Amino acid sequence: MLDRAARIKVSGKEWKKAVETWELIRKRGVKTKTGEAALLSEAVLCHWMGKDAVAAEILRELLEISDTGSTPAILYWLSKTDKGADSSAWRERLKDKFPDSFYSRALDDEKDFFNIKTDNSDAPELLKNIESAELQNYERTAAKINNRSLIRDHSAWKAFCYFIENGILDEAEKCAGTLANLFSTDQESLWMLYVYSRSVGMVGLSMDILCGHDVMFQDNNLSSTLRFPVPYGSIVSEQMKKRDIPFDLVYGVMREESRFDRYAVSASGACGVMQIMPSTGKWIGTNLRIKEISEKDIFDPELNIKMGVWYLRFLLERTEGSVIGALASYNAGYSRVSGWKKSFEPSKNPLIALELIGIEETRRYVKRVLGSMSAYRGLSSAQRACITDDTRTILKFPEISTERSACVDRSQNANKIH
Repeated sequence: MLDRAARIKVSGKEWKKAVETWELIRKRGVKTKTGEAALLSEAVLCHWMGKDAVAAEILRELLEISDTGSTPAILYWLSKTDKGADSSAWRERLKDKFPDSFYSRALDDEKDFFNIKTDNSDAPELLKNIESAELQNYERTAAKINNRSLIRDHSAWKAFCYFIENGILDEAEKCAGTLANLFSTDQESLWMLYVYSRSVGMVGLSMDILCGHDVMFQDNNLSSTLRFPVPYGSIVSEQMKKRDIPFDLVYGVMREESRFDRYAVSASGACGVMQIMPSTGKWIGTNLRIKEISEKDIFDPELNIKMGVWYLRFLLERTEGSVIGALASYNAGYSRVSGWKKSFEPSKNPLIALELIGIEETRRYVKRVLGSMSAYRGLSSAQRACITDDTRTILKFPEISTERSACVDRSQNANKIH
């Protein structure tokens, strides 16, 4: 409650009162992630107010009690606020321990990373090369996988296939979990489970299988980069060229919104891979001159991505090209964060604005997307996994039903992969 009260004061530009409120949390002792986030915001606000010595003191205290997930942010802000001999040491520690963190990338190219000004011309060719290389890999392994009988003979596999073919995806995920545990030491069976899940569009499930078990990939240990696949490559390539949107932003949003689940439905009713609300979809459709869009149409990945990318461009234009401003608006709604944008100008002060987003859910969402963007920014065709739609034919897997048996909330799964 104190954190919320402090953020209300921030939104009202009552900086001093906000700091005093956060100070009460610090005196009581920090025991939760919300408390850690509160102290981080307090330090950043002190920096914003020109009180770097106070900010550095708070950050050093926070560093001693924080978990690993908060450390990159703390190190970044220590490098900005600690004016002593340790200033450069914080910077080097961040780059050494967390090289792929967006905080680490921000040390060198903050404006380029957080504002849409980068050259994206080679991305379509890169995505095409990834698809081609991965398809060749599956062609080499398809015969061995299809002849594998161990997992195919299990009743849970047959149930898994039945649920997939009939669009009962939540039950299919339960069966997949059972199979992954039963065959946790059988690399080929796990790989087959991954390929099947991936080939029918259940990218999030395939990511769970890969990341939750020590699956081998081309006789090498699974690279952590496989947590960041690039499905729907041809659709994304077309739309990002048309709207001049970086591929890492599009994939970052899809990964955190739905884990690439084309059938995802949130508790609020947002649909598809980019989680478009039906009402928003109709409004976007009007702007795209699409005469009529049904709720069922929104689940189509091509249309969903087309609408989502258009909406991202719309929001970027209204936030002076600020990625953080656009993402906050995408999650919370443009009007709900309008006061925050006026106060901190995310296009000019991206990370200060990020730490002072008043809505906790939105602040966490933006950080997750930025984390995924940072991973995608380092994309290379030798490291990424992408299965095209043609893979289903190669592996002789059935088409998934276009109808879902029930539209349930799958949004809670969106945070399972990190």
